[in-house]
Amino acid sequence: MVMLMRLAHEYSNSLVYSYGIATRKNDLGSEMAVYEGDILLRRGRRSAINCESCLWPKSQDGLVKVPVNISSDFSITERSWIADALQEISTLTCVQFVNRTTEKDYVYVERGQSCWSYFGKIGGRQAVGLVKNGCMDKGAIQHEMNHALGFIHEQARSDRDRFVKIMWEHIVAGEQGNFGKMNSKNLGLPYDYSSVMHYGAYDFSSTPGKPTIVPVPDPSIPIGQREGLSNLDVAKINKLYKCNCCSSVLPKPKGSFSSVNYPSPYPNNSNCLWLIRIRRSKIFLHFEAFDLQRSSDCSSDYIKIYNGNSKSSPVLLDKYCGKGPLPSLVASGSTMLVEFASDESITATGFRASYNRVHCGATFRDSKGVITSPNYPNKYPKNRACFWVITSPVGYKCGCKNCGRSFCSACRSFTAVVPRCGNTQQKVCKQCHGKLTGEGSQSSSAKWSPPENYKKRVAAFEAKQNQLKDQQKAAAKLPSQAGCRYQGLSKEDRAIAERLERLREERKPKSIPTQAEIEARLAALKEDGRGPVPSTKEMEDRLAVLQGRDPPSQAPRPVHQPPDTRSLVQQTDDLLTQLSEEVAIDEHYRPRVQPQAVSSQNLNDLNRESEDCVCPANLHPKQLEEEKNKLLAEAAAELREENTRQEKILQVAKRLAALKGEDPEKVTLETYKLPDSDEEVAEEEAICRVLKQLTEEAALDEASGFNIPPDQTTQPGHSQQNLCKKAKQKSHTPATTALARADDSDEDELPWCCICNEDATLRCHGCDGDLYCQRCFWEGHEEFDLKDHHTSRYHLPCKQK
Repeated sequence: MVMLMRLAHEYSNSLVYSYGIATRKNDLGSEMAVYEGDILLRRGRRSAINCESCLWPKSQDGLVKVPVNISSDFSITERSWIADALQEISTLTCVQFVNRTTEKDYVYVERGQSCWSYFGKIGGRQAVGLVKNGCMDKGAIQHEMNHALGFIHEQARSDRDRFVKIMWEHIVAGEQGNFGKMNSKNLGLPYDYSSVMHYGAYDFSSTPGKPTIVPVPDPSIPIGQREGLSNLDVAKINKLYKCNCCSSVLPKPKGSFSSVNYPSPYPNNSNCLWLIRIRRSKIFLHFEAFDLQRSSDCSSDYIKIYNGNSKSSPVLLDKYCGKGPLPSLVASGSTMLVEFASDESITATGFRASYNRVHCGATFRDSKGVITSPNYPNKYPKNRACFWVITSPVGYKCGCKNCGRSFCSACRSFTAVVPRCGNTQQKVCKQCHGKLTGEGSQSSSAKWSPPENYKKRVAAFEAKQNQLKDQQKAAAKLPSQAGCRYQGLSKEDRAIAERLERLREERKPKSIPTQAEIEARLAALKEDGRGPVPSTKEMEDRLAVLQGRDPPSQAPRPVHQPPDTRSLVQQTDDLLTQLSEEVAIDEHYRPRVQPQAVSSQNLNDLNRESEDCVCPANLHPKQLEEEKNKLLAEAAAELREENTRQEKILQVAKRLAALKGEDPEKVTLETYKLPDSDEEVAEEEAICRVLKQLTEEAALDEASGFNIPPDQTTQPGHSQQNLCKKAKQKSHTPATTALARADDSDEDELPWCCICNEDATLRCHGCDGDLYCQRCFWEGHEEFDLKDHHTSRYHLPCKQK
């Protein structure tokens, strides 16, 4: 079947409505049949849309080669636009648009009176019409070429009514045929609002501001973009032509991506592409982790980055492999292509990268150059975040060979053996020199200075949010894989991490099975489908065993107790009689014990009457009721005191859980109790022991870099004063004083930048009052809405003598 499809308010599909058949001449001069409004058919050909002969053939190498010839009526600039749009399809799919030489069947792109295309392959010279002021955008060109490949409009799908609503009352009279449906093949892929094959919301609208297509259930979803292929557009082409391609489109302003199976090893013989496309902005790419198989020329496994949307674009980063940090990159335009390839040999964990949009910046690879701010020498604009990445050419050095950061005047004299550079002496910065040679002090604040300190703070924040998920993953891992979590850490960091892991394992309940064990038991129960169905009692016993309790069937049966019909006076008399018998038994077994001040006869005479002791049997019922109320009041007071004591213990337990990195809300008195029975100790001694443990945990957290601020509301004031006194007795250095003091005044802060340890010049109130220098403040804030980061000038405090 031959179809003529239009763009710029004339995109169409095969319809379910019939408006008759007419004839007209198309741009090629041949007579066409206008079927159902805007479908043009050649005489004698009215086959269905779903035809296998409409597809372009696939060659033996697995590629679908479509010969293309672009008319010379287009200017050089317009020809480059068309070539760029086709090259993006060729990069992400197995459909390759090649220059036509002698092929009989080919696509001829011509300047037409409107924008249109045939449906699928028709044979011979197949024209595609493009008009200068209507469809010269990248997405519009790709729209027409997708028709030639055999794709219909997205809103013409057979299942479109579940995703969009056609507002027939707002459509221009006579154009309703452009909104029909087809009995289409949807390839098992979801509806794509962001497809280049989708109409815009206001196409063919008879009233300004009234949409003709409304997404459901959310009418705010944007439709009809012409920026370029969507991720589902790429998936549809690869699935229709059965391409074995690993490619994705990342159209959001910021996001992240990683190699296949990360952090597990990536597969062999893989070749994946990621096309990052950000509208009207430049792209800033940063690698958070990187580990690929190392080879001499990175010919085995490598990553390669292009400054554009195809492999013919300029190279930002040539083939790179090995393990360690990669330099950040800035694209000169709004697109960046990332290529990853692996061979059939050894694999590694792969990589993880994040990207963001920046308003200005660039990547420099020359040996020298000049960088200027936007609009220089005029005033630079407001709310701009610019990044310039400088990579030295071969034979030049511009920074540390271990971390890649630029040198300052204090780092020029340091050299060390760098493993990632073949274990040869290289120029490194001061921080890397201390790590590589082991000369750094464990207690030095510079050891935990950024970027390591910054990464640890971010890791601590993410660990609190994903704690449950991490525990489940850790329980499922084999013991032999435990050492993999500590790869990349120094010797001191690994010792601290292993100690923290041991503390967590020691405090885990031993009787509660893990999630993996429960799932294995459930799977075994599901597989045993032929077995008898357990009774209610059996299921209760199994549940009790899983929860660490005694089975209810083994518990002793309750003994029936008849109701007590005695009066209060009779119960009192019986109790006094029982007490008298117990005293008589005690005197029988302890005959030698004689009281010194009072005779035993007087002490054991329960029936005597005096001012100090009144027999309950002789009391008036009203007086007896008052005595009972008095005893109940005393018992209630003791109960309140016990509850207050338990609340204090619970507060201390929650504080201890926060220092361990656990969720304080999950701590209860059942999981944290003081010693009882014969091991019970005084309350003050127990609290002192807990405070001592808190002090040790706080010192451990400070040494590991997980600086979780203490909760001032739950920390007892007495222990806070003791900590201050002990800290003052140990040392009078500024760093120790800053840890020991309770207040957060400026005098107790370290007066240098939290990023580079230079002298601080301003304080950011949007970052919890952190101190920065001017350079690190502008470079360290990745959020571009800087109006939320209020700053004030910071002056160095006067030193105390």
